[in-house]
Order: sequence, then structure tokens, then C-alpha cells
Amino acid sequence: MMARWATGFITGPLAAMALLVLPTPGLLLSVLVALLLVKARGLPALAGMLCGTGAAGLAVLARANALCDITYAGCGAPSFTAAVAIAVALLIVGIGLTFGQYVRSRARASI
Repeated sequence: MMARWATGFITGPLAAMALLVLPTPGLLLSVLVALLLVKARGLPALAGMLCGTGAAGLAVLARANALCDITYAGCGAPSFTAAVAIAVALLIVGIGLTFGQYVRSRARASI
């Protein structure tokens, strides 16, 4: 399960960059990659991708906000509230799916 989850987690930052740079095409690309991951590696890969996307999105947004605060050379940062809320939601859903897969694999191992 760990290797499948890690495969998804590695693709998460790519999906986050696609979503932040080009929102609509990035969303379509991310959904396509998620479908391919689920077909090839199963639900743990999707859980890893959601965790990776949320974590990378939060990291990029935090870095952008910090740079704007430090260098403030006419930097007018837009409101990141919606993007942060989406990144946190993706991270929470990914953690929930990961936990669910972990419990499921432990229950199967104990039988």
C-alpha cells in the first residue's frame, strides 16, 4: 500500500502546480491523472495524490505570501483564502482516504 500511496503523493505537486498556474486546464489534467492513477494503482494512489496536492498547494501559497510580506516592493498579494481552503480540503480528504485504506488493510490482514 505504501508504494502505491507514494506514487500518488509524487504526482500531487504536479497537480498542484497545474491547478495554480492554469486553473481550468489544470483541473482537467488533474482529474485525468487521478483517473489514471486509480485505474493503475488503486485508491491508495488517489489518497496520496490528494495529500500531495494539498500539501504542495499550501507550501506554494505560504511561500508566495511570505515573499510578499518580506520584500513588499509594491507587492499586492491577492486574497489566498479560497485557494488555501481548497488546498486544506484536499489535504483533509486525502488524509481521510489514507486512514480509511490503512484501517481496511489492517482489518484484512487480521482475518
